[in-house]
Amino acid sequence: MDSVLAVGVFAACTLFVAGYTVLVRGWWRTRVGLAMGLRDIVIALALVPQVLHAAIGVTLAVAWFHWYWRASLLALGLVTVWRFWVIWQMQRRGAVPLSRSD
Repeated sequence: MDSVLAVGVFAACTLFVAGYTVLVRGWWRTRVGLAMGLRDIVIALALVPQVLHAAIGVTLAVAWFHWYWRASLLALGLVTVWRFWVIWQMQRRGAVPLSRSD
């Protein structure tokens, strides 16, 4: 079941980035676009070992898989902090309302 979940999340993240690229050409040129797309890219990259295991049976006991996974999770944390900073900057300038009543 974990493999199915990993493949599903991987597919959803990959399809989101593909769809976002079709709908918003050049999204990577802005901080907001990067904040939207980069998170899903990093999540998909973090799931590559599990997807490879589910698809072709690659063993996950190899040491570099563990380091790759740890680096991916660290990258996800950094992207999340950066995404928070981008949204906070936008709210400070008044570009994004702080609540529904704003």
